Amino acid sequence: MSLPPLLLEDLARVLVQAAGLSLADGLDAKLADGLEAAARAEAQPLRAFARRVLAGEPGAITVLIEHVVVSETAFWRHPEQLAAVGRLAAEAAGPLSIWSAGCATGEEPYSVAIALLEAGRAGTG
Repeated sequence: MSLPPLLLEDLARVLVQAAGLSLADGLDAKLADGLEAAARAEAQPLRAFARRVLAGEPGAITVLIEHVVVSETAFWRHPEQLAAVGRLAAEAAGPLSIWSAGCATGEEPYSVAIALLEAGRAGTG
């Protein structure tokens, strides 16, 4: 189902306000897919569910967030990115600051730490 761009913009604003979750440009499909999945999970028509979200209903917003965010976590989830982190870390001088945004259960930051150790960048703390 094709959703009106204004509806998607309004839903995206709710996600920013409710959870600081900002979907970058080009993620309308992810939001639309998440909305459809959330509506199915709530056994509601899509537009009825969207109205609940737009009305600020916490339960509906929570369900939408659960269906929009990446729910995959694993060690070495994106090996090409971890290899790049290792290469850049090996070449960098001085302390590093690395942020792992998607780390629901911690596998990603541990993978980054292992990549840093393998690159010869053991921490001092």
